[in-house]
Amino acid sequence: MFNDNCRAECKQLLLNLKWTVEGLLDNQTTNVWNTYGGLSRLTKIVHNILRHKIRGRVADDYWNFIAGLRVLVPTLAPWLERHRSATEGDATKRSFTWVQQRLQEHSLTNYLKILLGDIRHCESRDRKSVV
Repeated sequence: MFNDNCRAECKQLLLNLKWTVEGLLDNQTTNVWNTYGGLSRLTKIVHNILRHKIRGRVADDYWNFIAGLRVLVPTLAPWLERHRSATEGDATKRSFTWVQQRLQEHSLTNYLKILLGDIRHCESRDRKSVV
C-alpha cells in the first residue's frame, strides 16, 4: 500500500510528534501549552500527520473526515456546524483550528477514537464534501 518514500515520511512525522511531546513533558511544567509555543507546535505536527494521508486519502484536507462525526455521533452535528460557521474560509484552516481546540481541551484522542473506530468511515474514500 505504501511505498518506501511514504513509509519514511510517515515515520518522520510520527518521530516529530514523539520528540515534541517528550520535549514538552521533559520541562516538567504544569502548562505545556505555553512552553516554547507548545500548543502551536503540537497542533502543526498533528495537522501535518492528518494531512499527510497516512490512511491513503486522496483529498488534500481532512475536514470531511472530521465532519464524519456528524454521522457517527449525531449529537455533535450542531456543534460541528457552529465550528464550521465560526471558521469560515478554507477547509484547511477549519481543520487546523479544530485540531488546536481539541488539543487545548484535551479531547483530541477521544474524537480520533470515534473517527478511527468506524471501519466504514475510515475506508470511505469518496466522501461528499461537507464544507
